[in-house]
Amino acid sequence: MTYHLEQIQIRDPFVVTLQESGEYLLFGSTDKNIWSGPATGFDCYRSTDLETWEGPFEAFRPSPDFWSHEQYWAPEVHEYHGRYFMFATFTAPGHVRGTQVLAANKPEGPYEPWSDGPVTPGDWECLDGTLHVDYEGNPWLVFCHEWKQVHDGTMMAQRLGPDLRTAEGEPVFLFSASEAPWARALDIPAVGDRELPVYVTDGPFLFRLSSGKLIMLWSSFGDQGYAMGIARSESGTVLGPWKQEEEPLWGSDGGHGMIGRTLDGGLFLTLHQPNKSPHERAAFFPLRELEDTVVLESSVPSGGSSIDRKALVQHHNVHQERLDPRSPVSVGNGEFAFTMDLTGLQSFPDEYPVGARDELPPGTLLGTQAQWGWHSVPPPEAYHLAGSTVLYDSPRGPVPYVDMVGDIVNDRETDTSRAETWLRANSHRLDLGRIGFRWMEDGTERPLIPADITGTEQTLDLWTGVVTSRFTVAGHPVKVTTACHPDRDELAFRVESPALGAGLVVGMGFPYGSEAWHDAADWNSPDAHTTTLSEPLPVQDHHAIGVWTAHRELDDSRYQVLITGEDLAVEQAEQHRLRVSPSDSDGVLDFTVAFVSAGDGDCIPRGNNRHPSRAHQPTRSTEAGNGVGLSPARRVENASAAFWPEFWSSGGAIELDATDDPRAKELERRIVLSQYLTAINCSGSLPPQETGLVCNSWRGRFHLEMHWWHAAHFAQWNRAELLLPSLRWYSTVLETSRQTAKTQGFDGVRWPKQVGPDGRESPSPIGTFLIWQQPHPIYLAELVYRADPSREVLEEFAEIVFESAAFMASFAHPTSRGFELGPPLIPAQESYGSIRAKVINPTFELAYWQWGLRTAATWRDRLGLEPVQEWLDVADGMVPPRVIDGVYAAIDVEPFTLRTDHPSMLCALGVLPQTDLIDPAIMRKTLSSVLADWAWESTWGWDYPVMAMTAARLDDPEAAVDALLVGVGKNTFLANGHNRQTDSLPLYLPGNGGLLAAVALMAAGWDNGPERHAPGFPENWTVVWEGLVKAP
Repeated sequence: MTYHLEQIQIRDPFVVTLQESGEYLLFGSTDKNIWSGPATGFDCYRSTDLETWEGPFEAFRPSPDFWSHEQYWAPEVHEYHGRYFMFATFTAPGHVRGTQVLAANKPEGPYEPWSDGPVTPGDWECLDGTLHVDYEGNPWLVFCHEWKQVHDGTMMAQRLGPDLRTAEGEPVFLFSASEAPWARALDIPAVGDRELPVYVTDGPFLFRLSSGKLIMLWSSFGDQGYAMGIARSESGTVLGPWKQEEEPLWGSDGGHGMIGRTLDGGLFLTLHQPNKSPHERAAFFPLRELEDTVVLESSVPSGGSSIDRKALVQHHNVHQERLDPRSPVSVGNGEFAFTMDLTGLQSFPDEYPVGARDELPPGTLLGTQAQWGWHSVPPPEAYHLAGSTVLYDSPRGPVPYVDMVGDIVNDRETDTSRAETWLRANSHRLDLGRIGFRWMEDGTERPLIPADITGTEQTLDLWTGVVTSRFTVAGHPVKVTTACHPDRDELAFRVESPALGAGLVVGMGFPYGSEAWHDAADWNSPDAHTTTLSEPLPVQDHHAIGVWTAHRELDDSRYQVLITGEDLAVEQAEQHRLRVSPSDSDGVLDFTVAFVSAGDGDCIPRGNNRHPSRAHQPTRSTEAGNGVGLSPARRVENASAAFWPEFWSSGGAIELDATDDPRAKELERRIVLSQYLTAINCSGSLPPQETGLVCNSWRGRFHLEMHWWHAAHFAQWNRAELLLPSLRWYSTVLETSRQTAKTQGFDGVRWPKQVGPDGRESPSPIGTFLIWQQPHPIYLAELVYRADPSREVLEEFAEIVFESAAFMASFAHPTSRGFELGPPLIPAQESYGSIRAKVINPTFELAYWQWGLRTAATWRDRLGLEPVQEWLDVADGMVPPRVIDGVYAAIDVEPFTLRTDHPSMLCALGVLPQTDLIDPAIMRKTLSSVLADWAWESTWGWDYPVMAMTAARLDDPEAAVDALLVGVGKNTFLANGHNRQTDSLPLYLPGNGGLLAAVALMAAGWDNGPERHAPGFPENWTVVWEGLVKAP
């Protein structure tokens, strides 16, 4: 078989160059699960160009009596005295880890044990031994003494006998990991209880330069994850002393490399990246040799990673010079976000409207929202769902469903009871505060209006997450810098302008919570809440810096607003408005605003969506290098500027710039901006609302059937840690969801549809009848496992997966045809709400039930648990979907298919992989039918990625690209990257998330899919990608 590098899972790559045959051999850790699975051995691959590889060929397979059967790591092959020797790391229960020598007559093997067990010390945990032969011809083993024994991993040298079978003398210490200025202590939960910091040594490789000087490549962890540095021997011998270079040779989520020679004599570096199984791949980079070291020839490698990520990202910075009422930009961290106008603040909220779905005035896109910020208007009496519960006939007899006395007509709620209105509207998400410029003149303060400013210019630098805005007011130039802290709900504002001495001030207003569908702020109920400003407190060791605290209370919602600045004046100008201004006239207003939940009542405790391995390091990132303390705003700016490059350097990337098709640049723009927007809006500790943390829709409550579209892509883009917080939320509503299932007579848990943090369902004639959200937690957990195939993932999400499957199996009911779904139900295509009492067997849901149950069964097998036969019986016995005129129908009763809303039957092969129930030929005709005459104005933003994924899996990449870029209203992507739908739904993050899911599948491929590069893109597109995870 022929493979491209991105198709070969491999760690610790090692290349042997065979000049005589004009070939390269690639070795490495090649088992699919090198951490906990049973070991197979080592494979090698053969290439003539370092890009396409033949193989795999078996290089080593252990005999049945070989002492080790797990964790086969880091094979290196060296020619020595006419034979080939493999140095590899092995371990076994009851044995320490060590390096053993194997031998073969040919470089590709097969290799057999040569030394009698490891040649590293018998009571040391050792790994990654490499061969070095000194000037006198003496062989040395250079290896790592592992951190598990010594905390600070060391590099050691051990003299070997001339035949390489035994060690001679005692090992010699060379250096410790912490000696490298670039090395950082390991920050993972597994070492959290250790008294001393843990530093890692990995993967030594020695190389003699043309100058005669000796260098060593070795790996550890740096600021941006796994990294590789260079040490230089000051004596020119293996015994050193060794001096560490200041900066790593490779610093971003890759390492364990070696230096090789190309067939034409040039030098290359190979390493694996990213450093996460099963996504690691070999990459090749040209090297340039200097007198005493080597450097990367350029940022463009050969074969593996070829994307200059900073250039890719900054090419799509959002730059605006005029007020676009649809495209404000935001800063945020997934738990909190702030959306601003061209002033860098929220000075013109009325210019950025969110249309109402009733007779209320518009809301605004300029929101300040947090995952923790919720509010409920006190009801005049206790309201319960019982008043909206209706018995529906089902194959099992009457079943209670939460319905509505009223209805939803043309997106408007009609004839609802007061109880239903309250239950649908509470709790609702808060707008935490409005921060905007105002103008003081002759003691009178007024808001700025757009006519006051000229010369506007604004840039969101995606690489740093910092927004810079410039404009002129009253003849004075103004520069505003805006940023959000990556780990705290804290905003930074730095205003530089002589206008600060002429009347320019900042106002902060605080509204009451709103029950409106589209608006999180009620400015007309000032007596229903309180804003109390406390006296400032000095900051320790910074007496010029003060902290003012505004205490906010809205019924059972409480939070604080902390304003921190130097030479600042903060005063309460009105009942719910503060004024912030400089206390001197130096022309700078530098302050931060932090929002802090009280953590009780409706304002829930703040979640934590920051993965420990990506934890911000304030001592390195937020202080000035000369030791001078930074201003409050600069600290937050620096934290943002440290975090975002790490984000962009991690996970996947796709570059389309070299494609001739003019649409490629627009698709690349949408891809980059969608990554930023979903990171700041959808990576928090709750499933997101459809408009994220920008503004309210459906009162800020989130829809669980949309969770897949918001967040599945995080795992596909190898950023599963951004999916984990919201996936963990399901465990908090297990009991309420279990009670829903029990009340209806089902096993397991029935997940709700439209909810707030408490998971309480909302009255609806549609939502409670949907079922396609039920398998979502199974799918999302499976994606996390594919990104991190560990037992820890299986154990953490097993209950969610198994309880979901238990409900699904009991919800399907047996008939003479097989297992069927419904009635009542409403499919993902909600056009059938009026006939919910008789809808059965929607095509997508049938396939999802089969795939979800089989996936849950696989989880039990992975955990070594007995199978649940009912799950398998139901999966195997699902009735096939209805086919009419060679095309899949939407449902199994008349009218069979309405051509409005979501063409959800396509999801059955696209979002889902191939299942027994779906015939690709029929699905191909179904896709053609949809493309021919669907009512596009009725679709939604995620429908276009659906069509793209279906087309890709049907081997029609041209149609896949056409679907992603079709020029219809609901597929509009604005200058800020948001997917606009309507005036009342001016952004729609499921469209962004769906786009990312689709392009990941199109680039990285899917299980059992075509082996060609980027199989979902046309062959004439130049698609460069890295770090993505293959789809199921």
